[in-house]
Amino acid sequence: MRRAAIILGLVLIAGCRREPSFDERYKAAQQRIDAKSAAIDKELASDGQASDAPGTLP
Repeated sequence: MRRAAIILGLVLIAGCRREPSFDERYKAAQQRIDAKSAAIDKELASDGQASDAPGTLP
């Protein structure tokens, strides 16, 4: 019985994870925002080049 309690305790401890701190969450969110912003900028730049070509409709 004692052995089972020890094993259960170790499994529970191994399953617990530390939650990310505010700074870690902020950094991850900032990276996601920067990636989305870069993708939007790239899309807008490619759309702008295509519409600036002669003979194309706006």
